[in-house]
Amino acid sequence: MTYPARPPVPSQPFAISSPLRVHYLSLVQVVRLRKKVVQGAVTLTWSELPSVIDPFVNIPGQMMCCFQLGFIRRTDMPMPITAGAAPQRQGIVLFDAALDPDTGAPYVLAGDRLFCIGGPIMGTFEIRSVPQAAVSFGGVHHIETLCWEVAKSIAAGSQQPFPGSDPPAT
Repeated sequence: MTYPARPPVPSQPFAISSPLRVHYLSLVQVVRLRKKVVQGAVTLTWSELPSVIDPFVNIPGQMMCCFQLGFIRRTDMPMPITAGAAPQRQGIVLFDAALDPDTGAPYVLAGDRLFCIGGPIMGTFEIRSVPQAAVSFGGVHHIETLCWEVAKSIAAGSQQPFPGSDPPAT
């Protein structure tokens, strides 16, 4: 028995961009945790994606997106605040849908980190849930997912627990 050919996927890479693109103000570098063998020892390192995700930026691993920090969807309600811990900035991130033409998988996956390069939002955010496609009548409109800030140090070697806090007394 033969099966009919699969219909085309509406969210092909380099397809028509989302109408929300005018709201994409942040330029981010998408990094993924990869295993690396160095002198026989396995190490984990964050490396940039080698593919062009956003055809308008046209730089491997970089894309434009829109952070809506403070907006939490009902399905993504966070745990109660822990006493004595600095709260993480959290919210949703919106970006264009793009698929890898070789595998058919989306470029941006759960577990990836978004390192902000430019725009009004600065920091490093981790995607902890599977990115969901917002579907309209014509196909995939955009992708949205929950993001959490992970790197709170201001500079390398900084002992400040989060931006805006007082430095430790010396």
